[in-house]
Amino acid sequence: MQTHEATIHRVDAELTAGLPVSPIADDIAVAGLDHVIDVMWAWVPGGVEAIPVGVVEFRPAGAEPRLVELYRWTGDAWGERYVNQIAARRADADARPARAVVAGEPGQLDLLVWGRPADVDRSGDVELLADFAELIAFGLP
Repeated sequence: MQTHEATIHRVDAELTAGLPVSPIADDIAVAGLDHVIDVMWAWVPGGVEAIPVGVVEFRPAGAEPRLVELYRWTGDAWGERYVNQIAARRADADARPARAVVAGEPGQLDLLVWGRPADVDRSGDVELLADFAELIAFGLP
């Protein structure tokens, strides 16, 4: 966790200073992507209703793809009521086929899931990609 936070703090400092973002080592970036999928996105308040939306495939260059299920939930969290809130979690091995793909260099995918500017390719179901953009805009819990 600290490695990923430190990496993103470095990126934020570079962006704030108007500097180019230094590359993120592929192994750190892939681990950062997994951290967001398995820890940050995986948290959902207990007792909420979750309705699946679709599966997005992440394709980091040079690494195994990751399948992520987007879903919407309604319930209470952080002292507020959320209705039809977009969320994500790692898809089960038997998940339905991905309807959208987000592909790129590992560092760019890492930046994307941490909500930073990134150069990635998106393809597939336009509505599902819009849901994914909503997830990124919502930020990390």
